[in-house]
Amino acid sequence: LKPSLFFVYNFNKHFKKLQVFDTIVMVIFMEDYRFNSDTLLHSVSFDLYKLYSIMQNGILSKNEAEKQGINFSRNHYGYNFDDYISMTKPFYTSSDDENSCYRKYVERGISLIIEDTPYISNDDLMYFNHADEVFVKDKVQKENIKGLMVPEKYMSYQLSDLPMLPIEAKSYVNIKHCTDNLIRFLKSLGHKVDMEYYNDILREMYETLQALKASKNDEELLNDYKEAKCALDDFISVEVENCFKKLLSKDEVLLSDAISYINNKTLNLKIYNAKLLKRGNFR
Repeated sequence: LKPSLFFVYNFNKHFKKLQVFDTIVMVIFMEDYRFNSDTLLHSVSFDLYKLYSIMQNGILSKNEAEKQGINFSRNHYGYNFDDYISMTKPFYTSSDDENSCYRKYVERGISLIIEDTPYISNDDLMYFNHADEVFVKDKVQKENIKGLMVPEKYMSYQLSDLPMLPIEAKSYVNIKHCTDNLIRFLKSLGHKVDMEYYNDILREMYETLQALKASKNDEELLNDYKEAKCALDDFISVEVENCFKKLLSKDEVLLSDAISYINNKTLNLKIYNAKLLKRGNFR
């Protein structure tokens, strides 16, 4: 089972895959980042298009991205709506809170480290889904992105073993937008995507979703929809891996290879380890 899906689904073929991989993972040693009380983190899961776009343009709200003509996708609908950006504030994170942004997102993907950026955290002004969630208005400038943060164990994963899509999301539209943006990104790198197969999976997903709505959440159809989402994620993660194999002239491409490629082409930031928070992580 791919990392961010482990807490949602239990398909045997994926679970066995992860069990085997965890026994042979190569250890990469990475420094810990020392947070300020106002350090923020923005997580992008393992979506390499989002990472590249942010390191080219800064972090944009939906409205700001539309103003600039930049393709935008979101994993989930939240209370940040269209003009705010959801962020994690580690200083607000409780290490035993499994519902914290840090535990749910930072420990399960790629995050960007943000400093010197105003944010909203007043519960009287806005509603938040997580105790350590805050919002930033409109945009984070590239200059305020001070580093990348990734759990070091995932740096040694092959790209096809990582989830590229928000499979736990319920929205067909969000998942499609994320996939479409990844495909545009791959095409910009010179990769030819199997669009016929992609459209077949999309059609199956959409038809299953319509049947699910009509049936009022039939359990069998619900499982079919989950499996269709997993099939889409498997498809795009293999396409991403094949793209970077050709791009880097390597037979095996790890997450560390892809991040290094994007990082070297853009901001060339230092990469830190994301792990369980302790007070020693703060300055």
